[in-house]
Amino acid sequence: MAVNRWLGHSKAVAQVVTLEVGSTTAGHTFTTTINGKSYTYVAGASETVDTIAAAVQALLAASEEPEFQEVTWSVSTDTVTGTAATAGVPFEVSKSGTGTYTLTTATASAGPSHVDDTANWSLGTLPGAGDDVLIDQGADLLYGFGGLTPAAYASWKVKASFDGSVGLPFTNAAGYVEYRDRAWPMDTAVPCEVGGGEGTGPARVVIDQDTALALVVHTTGARQDPDVPTVVVYGCSSGTLAVNGGDVGVAADDDTTTATVTTATVNDGATLVVGTAATVTTLNQRGATVVAYGAVTTLNSTAPAADTTLFQAPTTVTADAGTVRGHFTGTAATLTFRGQGGQAVPTMDFSGDARSRTVTNHAFTGGAVLLDPDNTTTWSNAGTWDRASLAASDLGARFSLLKT
Repeated sequence: MAVNRWLGHSKAVAQVVTLEVGSTTAGHTFTTTINGKSYTYVAGASETVDTIAAAVQALLAASEEPEFQEVTWSVSTDTVTGTAATAGVPFEVSKSGTGTYTLTTATASAGPSHVDDTANWSLGTLPGAGDDVLIDQGADLLYGFGGLTPAAYASWKVKASFDGSVGLPFTNAAGYVEYRDRAWPMDTAVPCEVGGGEGTGPARVVIDQDTALALVVHTTGARQDPDVPTVVVYGCSSGTLAVNGGDVGVAADDDTTTATVTTATVNDGATLVVGTAATVTTLNQRGATVVAYGAVTTLNSTAPAADTTLFQAPTTVTADAGTVRGHFTGTAATLTFRGQGGQAVPTMDFSGDARSRTVTNHAFTGGAVLLDPDNTTTWSNAGTWDRASLAASDLGARFSLLKT
């Protein structure tokens, strides 16, 4: 197995495109588009290709849209030229209209942040099947993910010594929704590890995972955006996630992405965000902070520091410790909360959401706490209680009790 290490030292090259005007028919249109934003020039009577090109260039150069401002627009005779304002930062432009309008990429973007630039890799080739992909230093990995083919790497590692970014944020710093490929495309079941070894960890990692996830996260840097986890994975339909530390999201930065994780284990001090369109089939909560906007089918909470907020009804919750906050409607099938004697007791807290919900089966024993002060929960079946749990709980000012 060969280690293909990220170097990130290629020379920055500015992308250049040309837009050549080839017709002069009055009423013909010439449209230039970046990120779904377009400028159209309509040819007038008695125009030449030169005057049309000059008019198109004037439209583009005057744009206040940040995507167009990332390109310097010039004109010579019948051709408009767009040059990246910052060398090494690519842009994607398209053309349309009824006029003859030819788009050519004269110079491709390249640079130290291009993952599709072979000069940035120690083997002089892009990562391929059998490689141990290693990212432990060098420039941010930001562009060219569309140029990578998902491959059966032997391993893929982002070490804690790398404090940069792998991937782009959902929202560009210039204020627009990012339109470039922004995630590393990962083949199914590739063993992935983030944050191993010494260091503060990466600032951002975005993975577009095919089929089965196999990801372990040890540590991460602080969030670059307060609303977006440092590591984000989406696209998978199965697999495992282990978060020993750091900040991880499952389809948590874009509600149009989906993900399913079969088993996730999150340990003391870690943070996990489950996105709205994500599912974690079994979540083993061992002292982390978990916010689940998406579905958690089975939750096992086993550590006193565990703090879980559920915005969708789970099927099964079993808690020996920790706090579970229910901010969901719908029906939860089974809640089993059991204090272990001498330890911090588990708590099911419905006090933060006054909407109604239903619980089919439940048990609170060993001093486990249920907080339902507004009496908003309907209990379909009789539950199992002991004296300690009943005394510690808040079931509202008035409630019905059927003792068996």
